[in-house]
Amino acid sequence: PFANSGPMPPKADSETTYTVVWTITNTANEIKDAKVTATLPSYVRWLSRVSPEAENVSFNSVGSEVVWDVGDIEDGAGIDGPPREVAFQISFLPSLSHEGQSPDILSESVLIGKDSFTSSSVGETRPSLTTTLRTDPDFKYSEDKVVK
Repeated sequence: PFANSGPMPPKADSETTYTVVWTITNTANEIKDAKVTATLPSYVRWLSRVSPEAENVSFNSVGSEVVWDVGDIEDGAGIDGPPREVAFQISFLPSLSHEGQSPDILSESVLIGKDSFTSSSVGETRPSLTTTLRTDPDFKYSEDKVVK
């Protein structure tokens, strides 16, 4: 939903923006009070752009934590109906110390909630995102490592 800018591959001392998309599917019982959290490294900046704007996404600059207060996730989300999804934009400013690397741009993402049928806690963790954009169909593997 956002136009990204900056050099690809990322270049030391030049900003490149990325759009992160979190997608939630649910094959089992309804999940109540779901929340997704992740943190941004010190060299990544929150740009305050969220889509759709109605989603409850916040950023705590003290701990660099991104929080999506999802609320309830219907059973069958992403299976029988649309998934829950939100996108937000960040800016990566690599330094010379990142040269030749595909650094993290977002820590692991953790979803927690409560199964409405069993009343038990549920959760899912996804690995950190790096500049290797495996899920982007336009991504070229030569564009992930920081250059001078």
